[in-house]
Amino acid sequence: MDLGVLITSDEEIGGKDGTYYAVVDREGPQITADVVIIPDGGDDFRLVTHEKGILQLRLVAEGTPLPFPSLPTTLIPVLFISGVSGHAAKPWEAVNALHLLLNDLQQLREGSQPIKGGGDPKKVFNNEAGGWRTTFSVTDLRRRHEESEVEDSAAGGGGGGGRRVEKKNSNNFSWNQIPEAAMAVVDIRFTDEWTEKSMLKFVKGVAKNCEVDVIDSGPVFTAPVSGPYMKEAAGVILRHVGGKIGQSTSTANSAVGDDSGDNNSNNKQFMKGHGSSDARYFVASQGGSGGTGKKDTTTSTEVIMF
Repeated sequence: MDLGVLITSDEEIGGKDGTYYAVVDREGPQITADVVIIPDGGDDFRLVTHEKGILQLRLVAEGTPLPFPSLPTTLIPVLFISGVSGHAAKPWEAVNALHLLLNDLQQLREGSQPIKGGGDPKKVFNNEAGGWRTTFSVTDLRRRHEESEVEDSAAGGGGGGGRRVEKKNSNNFSWNQIPEAAMAVVDIRFTDEWTEKSMLKFVKGVAKNCEVDVIDSGPVFTAPVSGPYMKEAAGVILRHVGGKIGQSTSTANSAVGDDSGDNNSNNKQFMKGHGSSDARYFVASQGGSGGTGKKDTTTSTEVIMF
């Protein structure tokens, strides 16, 4: 039996120079395996059957592109808004970009979609604990400084693009200045009710003050419990830890039990994870995009994550 270890350091920023390069990228070694074991994502000795998809977007207002830096590839929509600057003493002479941006953020948070067959529309995002839901988080909010210089660094691998580093001149900043431009970063984690394409369409339809540009994205990851290696892993864990499976008291912060497909909702051995990981690139190696927009076909790989 051949055994290999893949150690990477960029999973938190998208994995484009690590797992993506090693497994999917046509210029990389395109490593293949019958089974991959990923000790990341599960808790209480449970095996992960699903991970949420992730989508990174840049939302830019119509008009002149703004000199904001690009961000690391991680599922993050970035919202850019253009307005008209002015003095806070005369707000009627300005178009406050922060007000426009906050309005779009609120519309996204409260956004809903029609229910097939009728009925009240269903909210898209739900950040409450206790379920496997599509979530929405604002992770950054900023105004544009009047003057800035932007430098492009070396492009990242795997289609992630390079980062743009902004050097800000804070001498022109004043708290009584109404900003003509503003930016927010949003992190969306979506369940299997959505695809990268359908979520992007929804955001574009709601964020009326913004233009949308995709930074990075990744699909929902699934690992069927019917796979031979998954069955073997479940048996080994059951024999060795037994009653300790799923006994954590921190249920609000852990992933939830699997309740779909061929998975038994009463079986605490399996779980759906709230996060996203480099496991998506092993899906990409089987012909999916893995969030890269490319499709490469190698061998079928079963992923065991715990």
